[in-house]
Amino acid sequence: MDMNISPVDQGIEQNNFDLVIANNTLHRSVNINKTMKYIKSLLNPGGCLIMLESNRNSNLELITTGLFEYGKKVYQDFRKELNRPLIGSEDWTGILAEAGFEKVLRVIDDQSDDYFGKNIFACFAPLTLKTIDPAKCREFANARLPDYMVPVRFVKLDEVPLTANGKVDRKRLADLVKFNDYSVNLREKNIALEPKTDTEKILYEIWKEVLNQEINDINLNFFDLGGDSLLATKMMNLIREKFKIEISLQSIFEDSTIYKLAMQVDSILSDFADVEEGMI
Repeated sequence: MDMNISPVDQGIEQNNFDLVIANNTLHRSVNINKTMKYIKSLLNPGGCLIMLESNRNSNLELITTGLFEYGKKVYQDFRKELNRPLIGSEDWTGILAEAGFEKVLRVIDDQSDDYFGKNIFACFAPLTLKTIDPAKCREFANARLPDYMVPVRFVKLDEVPLTANGKVDRKRLADLVKFNDYSVNLREKNIALEPKTDTEKILYEIWKEVLNQEINDINLNFFDLGGDSLLATKMMNLIREKFKIEISLQSIFEDSTIYKLAMQVDSILSDFADVEEGMI
């Protein structure tokens, strides 16, 4: 694991470890505050971080750390001003508290005879885990937004990824907000219904092509399954091609299930049939 990069960006699952051990390595991070938050995010509720760290910036330590470990590395935390790589015991206590560790025990203090002032910390994550309830988030959004504007996914992030210029890093953000089980069909639904009519079967195949996934219920919402305005436009064009009818993008936003959309398509086809019969 690269401790300078979010574990999520590295494909490491959060809140999945009972114990993390760091042996005199955390001071090598570029930004110690971010690194400790990353490590804390790995732990299960009540999980423990055991860390051993040197904390005396002796001349020998400064030379070995500066020349062999860092070179020209630039810190992005309070050490940038001090130009000292090692972190004192009191600073560690504040850093760990800020990172969200609920209980911190210092096993060996810096008054020992060790030339480098070795300290061992046992740091415990809170017993409760702060989470979000996607269903409640969606209920809140549904009460204030039209269907097609309600977010498809709700993902908890510790921070929004930024570029070097301080702007939102959309590429990294897109990687973080990946398709996941809890983002699908957050609405309560009845028993899954398979397509039965010819229209429903054709729409079913169109949805599979557009969304690039299997659809197991014709009552599922297009936007719950990952659809957006661009994919809706693609679907609209395919419907026009398959059924030889005109259908608006707005109608897809309003009737965003296969079941409702099939009823709309059948209604348009029926109107065409009535017109042709009247002409005959």
